[in-house]
Amino acid sequence: MKWFEIRDIRRSQNYVSAMPWAAICVSPNDRWPYLQSENRVALLQLSVDSVQNAKDIARSFLFGGMFSHNHAKQVLSFVDRYWRDVDSFLIQCNDGRTCSPAIAAAIMYIMYGNKADDWYFDNCNPNMLIYQTLIKEVTYGGFLIQ
Repeated sequence: MKWFEIRDIRRSQNYVSAMPWAAICVSPNDRWPYLQSENRVALLQLSVDSVQNAKDIARSFLFGGMFSHNHAKQVLSFVDRYWRDVDSFLIQCNDGRTCSPAIAAAIMYIMYGNKADDWYFDNCNPNMLIYQTLIKEVTYGGFLIQ
């Protein structure tokens, strides 16, 4: 089973792995952490707002940045491309509490099935817009991970 490390912007800078790893970074303001390059195979950076309520949705519609099907396709393509090449994924967002757990939980569910995402829902507060958009892209969008 792959390891998923979820971290905030500050703690992600200290992530090191002796094994090959890839990083998915999510930021609403294109403020990217400096990540160690040792054993890092790939990096995906997504400019995404953390949208969880009606007020956030309205703001995001006006100014853009809400997690979309295009973002989901980018994440899923990235995971599909590097799944066999890495032992772990660092998934980073600004606070490490909503966006990154949502991405990790969705990937766990997609790759390992029902209940594989339980830890994230028991211990974190995954952003449901991000989680559901990723799941829907696989379920209804026809995206296949191999």
